[in-house]
Amino acid sequence: MKLGSDRYRERAAPLCALLLSAAAAAADDVTLSAGGREALAYRPAPSPNKVYVSRLHAPSGAQVLLDAPADHVHHHGLMLGLDVEGVSFWLDGQERGTQRPRGAPKVEGGTLAQTLDWVTSDGRALLVEERSITAHAVPDDAHTLVTWRSRLTPAPGLAQVSLATKLHYSGLGLRLPKSMDGKASFAFLGEVAGGGTAVRNSERVTQADGVACCGPLADGRRVTVAMFARPGDGATHWFTMSDALTYLSATKNQYRSLLTIQDGEALTFEYGVAVWDGAADAPAVARARGVWVQAISESGAPQSGAPDDRRRDR
Repeated sequence: MKLGSDRYRERAAPLCALLLSAAAAAADDVTLSAGGREALAYRPAPSPNKVYVSRLHAPSGAQVLLDAPADHVHHHGLMLGLDVEGVSFWLDGQERGTQRPRGAPKVEGGTLAQTLDWVTSDGRALLVEERSITAHAVPDDAHTLVTWRSRLTPAPGLAQVSLATKLHYSGLGLRLPKSMDGKASFAFLGEVAGGGTAVRNSERVTQADGVACCGPLADGRRVTVAMFARPGDGATHWFTMSDALTYLSATKNQYRSLLTIQDGEALTFEYGVAVWDGAADAPAVARARGVWVQAISESGAPQSGAPDDRRRDR
């Protein structure tokens, strides 16, 4: 195919449009800083279906997320992806669900907050999400520390919503760089005895307090990325994978146990995310979780299971 020909332009046009759209969306990203440096960038409008963290940085500035790679274009950095009432909010596309913001995020200090309606392709609202993301200052800037909190309730008029799914990886997940594929290693914090299940190849679902992934960036430098659950949160099962691609997510085990949210209830996804330059050992990961637990306790956010806004949290 000759460069500059009509056929070349016809085939290149969709890709160019996609790249221009992505570039325009990135220009609208909202950044959060901690310790005098950028910790993350947040994509505040659906791109194309999800609203998510597009960049997450180690203290050195190294960026550890992958957004819309060719192998799985629906993988967007750090994102919340679920099946709701049989509608996919995990995949992208015109027939999929969309996380629709009610407005721009409100930013105060190191925290942004945004309300999103989870709507079907024909405009039916299924969930209301109250989302907040915080970048925390850490002593000596030893690592980046972030809280993601999403509180999900049925949309007005719905008696309940089902999160039934066949996906063992749906939840709050992050896609890591391709340089880690086949080279990353995972270590669990407070793993429950017998709580791990091999699914296929390198894919596992493990019940634990947290998990850390260490692997190389494209320039050979190593980084460690960890996720934590609140103390007493026995519902979290971690999906881990690193062969064809490297992915880590916090799930509610909903592919094995039917999960519904009744009217008057709320389901909360609240997790800490930490990033180090280099390989963080187990004591460092445990200390970071301790710092995170203290930070969220001091923030005044409701504990899991505590009444909040007259709704019962789960």
